[in-house]
Amino acid sequence: KNTTTCRRREERQGIYVSELLTPIGRLGDGAACQILKCSRDICLDREKLLDQIKNKAISAFEIEFPEYQALFQFNNTKNNNKYAENELWVLNMNMTDGGKYVKPIYTTYVLDESYPDGGYYQSMVQNNGTPKGLKTVLIEWSL
Repeated sequence: KNTTTCRRREERQGIYVSELLTPIGRLGDGAACQILKCSRDICLDREKLLDQIKNKAISAFEIEFPEYQALFQFNNTKNNNKYAENELWVLNMNMTDGGKYVKPIYTTYVLDESYPDGGYYQSMVQNNGTPKGLKTVLIEWSL
């Protein structure tokens, strides 16, 4: 009897290949490639991608195309985003005010053409210095 046992999702493993391409092929003949072991969790995070660009891709580009300037473009996946330490990111917000997450920047500039300066500042921190929670922000926006 030929049977195959499926692994639970937590047990799956694989590799992730982060490759950089040019119009004529692989950047640096593969020198800028990064191969990572991964499991259920994200295996290429923002820090690893930034490290790959800074420590592999730029030098490979400068060797291969010494008289040109690079423009790196990335698809819009969550792995390819790099945020500031205090970036306002909904996944790092508490549901209620305060909490364990890092305080966001004091204000956020909201673009709105109906304002004379093209936008306005929205405080993401209560007057007492407590970070606003997601619920408070949604109430302020009448959502």
